[in-house]
Amino acid sequence: MPLGDSVQVIEQTKRLIIVWDTGIVDESGSPVTKRNTIAVSNNSTDQVLYDLAYHLENLTDYSIYGISIADSKDLGPVA
Repeated sequence: MPLGDSVQVIEQTKRLIIVWDTGIVDESGSPVTKRNTIAVSNNSTDQVLYDLAYHLENLTDYSIYGISIADSKDLGPVA
């Protein structure tokens, strides 16, 4: 595909990333965390995903350390 040709989005993906505080600290005193990545609908709003993270927290023994959303797009065509 030459430079300047029109690009198309082949696939778009949205993921909710929740970092959990396990309640454990390592030798240096830093918290030990665990990370979960969940594929979600591309139409999900930030507020819905934020609320989802806190609903999931109620199902675990961990507390939320961080919440982020990752959006990615595969572009093409690639020759």
